Amino acid sequence: MSSTDNFLYQPRDYREIRIWNDITPEQWNSGEWQLKNAIRSVDQLKEVIDLTP
Repeated sequence: MSSTDNFLYQPRDYREIRIWNDITPEQWNSGEWQLKNAIRSVDQLKEVIDLTP
């Protein structure tokens, strides 16, 4: 059994998510970029995960 088998979701590469598909690994790994581009609204969150029950 893998360590991700118990998650309710399966982790995926950030580049598979439309809003981040053009972000470089350098940007993604930058703390400054992370602070500037953090998810701050439900609409942004909906772009990343499925919020339906």
